[in-house]
Amino acid sequence: MIGQDQNGSPTPLRKALTPELYNLGCGGLTYASFTVVKVLTTTALIHVYTKYFSPEDMGLVTICQTVTGIAALLMSLGIPLAHPKLFYQEPTEDGRRRVTLSMALLVTFFTAVACMLCEVIGPFITNVAISGLRFEPLLRFALWTGGAQAISSVPISLFRVRHQAFLSSGLLISQIVVQVCVVFLVLSHGVGLLGFVRAVFHVEAVFCVLYCGLLLAYTGSHCNAAAFGQILTYGLSMLPTMLAFWAMSLFDRFLLQDSVSLHLLGLYSVGSQIGGALNMLASSLNLAWAPYCQEKLVDEGGPLLVSQLIGWGIPCLFWLGLGMSIFAPELVILLANPTYIGAWPTVVLTAQAATLYGIYYLVSPFLFKNGNVVKSQPIIAVVAAAAHIVLDVLLLSTWGIIGAAWISIVSKGILLTGVSWVAARFCGFVFPWRSFVASVIGFLVLFFLSTLLNGVPLGIARVLGKLAVLTFPLIALFFLRRKRCSK
Repeated sequence: MIGQDQNGSPTPLRKALTPELYNLGCGGLTYASFTVVKVLTTTALIHVYTKYFSPEDMGLVTICQTVTGIAALLMSLGIPLAHPKLFYQEPTEDGRRRVTLSMALLVTFFTAVACMLCEVIGPFITNVAISGLRFEPLLRFALWTGGAQAISSVPISLFRVRHQAFLSSGLLISQIVVQVCVVFLVLSHGVGLLGFVRAVFHVEAVFCVLYCGLLLAYTGSHCNAAAFGQILTYGLSMLPTMLAFWAMSLFDRFLLQDSVSLHLLGLYSVGSQIGGALNMLASSLNLAWAPYCQEKLVDEGGPLLVSQLIGWGIPCLFWLGLGMSIFAPELVILLANPTYIGAWPTVVLTAQAATLYGIYYLVSPFLFKNGNVVKSQPIIAVVAAAAHIVLDVLLLSTWGIIGAAWISIVSKGILLTGVSWVAARFCGFVFPWRSFVASVIGFLVLFFLSTLLNGVPLGIARVLGKLAVLTFPLIALFFLRRKRCSK
């Protein structure tokens, strides 16, 4: 048993875990507050989307959101990820202001050029890459929305590197709430898909101007032109990793719009958004987990402490994934409507991919213990993304949306396996195989039992039965601990 000696008594390490978990939990909850709001508003948007959009329209929304995402990623040039390093290597506050403004100018200039270029070649690219959807007018607004997000990324990064968590979270939460309200008002007036895309662009544009104003209030009007080369070097070095993670998340949307109907693509989009809520939670907790690990891994005995914490975190993630999987049909009906009930298998598989991704977040900080080893992280991400793309190309036309969800699990598994092997081989990480295997077996058994209840008509009996299955591990753990304490 983790943290017990041969006599069953708590070890000093086990005693030390209680305050560590408390401090880590407080930090995680602080960072997770924004994500909780984001999950709630995303849930509200799913309900609004599925109320006013058919599954076919949701397929078009998915394509537009995918174009916005890749446009924002490419136009940012990876500079926001390089911002912390470049910001803190400047010894003076004036230098930090100048390098920040230089970043903002580079991103704004490249975004403007890229958007103008896409105005010319956008129709040609659309005809080649996206069949059945013209560049005018939906994809034009999606592209400019991505440009606004790219320009906003530097001010948002500035708030974070200056530890202005309250300002950053407040502005982002305000933007999400405003977007939900505007989208609801627009769709309730029957303006349709085009009105929705325009409304999203206008909200992004307004907040982009606000963010840039706050950035200029800090930086002033002087930049550091000599730093442009260094900024591009650091930023572009981050771009392959960002593209790899994008490919593992959204590349299948491009292929699915050719391989399946827009109806099925809409179902896949809704299922992925519901199941992806777990991924948003894990990524927000990582904001507290990563710096905590950086602090502890330099201490003697730190790798063992962090490894044991990961051994406890794995079953927690699997339990959260189990809860989402067990109640997948009910979540689809509650958050969307019965028209989208076919999305529930996608919720199950996406939740499991998010579980593996969450474990990756737990393990990846180990790589930063070794300055040479951390360079392998982009390589692992690119390999996992390449496997994802190859499997998408080979299998999506046959397996459809279920195949896409399974491929996501496989690529996340490759990512986790690669990072875990490198961390164990070079960084002193001890992978908790017993905890992982027990969690997988427990998930499979309990999920199988829960599927037997899907034949029961939807009602209180079915919900209570699933709650009993979900709470069984907690009850069993409680009595097991009580039995051990009584010895």
